[in-house]
Amino acid sequence: QIFFSDQLKLQEGPEMTATEIQVRYELMQRLLGPTMGRLEGELLNPVTERVFGIMMRAGILPPPPAILSKMGVSEIDVEFEGPLAKSQRLSEMAAVQKLYAFAGGIAQTKGSHTPLDILDDDRVIRYAGEVLGVPSKLMRSEDDVASIRDQRAREIAAEKMKRDLAGIAQGAGAAAPALKILSEMAGGAETTA
Repeated sequence: QIFFSDQLKLQEGPEMTATEIQVRYELMQRLLGPTMGRLEGELLNPVTERVFGIMMRAGILPPPPAILSKMGVSEIDVEFEGPLAKSQRLSEMAAVQKLYAFAGGIAQTKGSHTPLDILDDDRVIRYAGEVLGVPSKLMRSEDDVASIRDQRAREIAAEKMKRDLAGIAQGAGAAAPALKILSEMAGGAETTA
């Protein structure tokens, strides 16, 4: 009972629904979260920092890349990747999904200004990839994304120009017979005068 093992066991008996499983899972996180938070803050972080410090002073670890100091990074932040840490981050991701659903519902009733304008889609996607454990090498860099979007914008502009020119040509083709009649009438008027 000290370790909450009685509260972490799943119910015995009939099948649980997905909602019941989700609620039970969130309860487990609430029970274990504070304990893990204290363990990280008071034990794991200090021990990790101490070990890194000892290894750096002993020359076991190579010096940090120069680019980090140019970027102003003076400390390395360690993130724990245990099941509970991942689980807590996944609950953050679920909150982001709920926020998008909520904002999307409001956006359907609004005009040009929507609450979705507040959310930074690119950062959300990168954060989701990080939380879900997607390797960073599978995600494009910001520069690559910018060049892809620029290329797409040029293609859309070229396609629009092509459609506009086709519309102008079609309009000119439809107007050609009328112009011919007008020109014949104007030519006929000159010969009779």
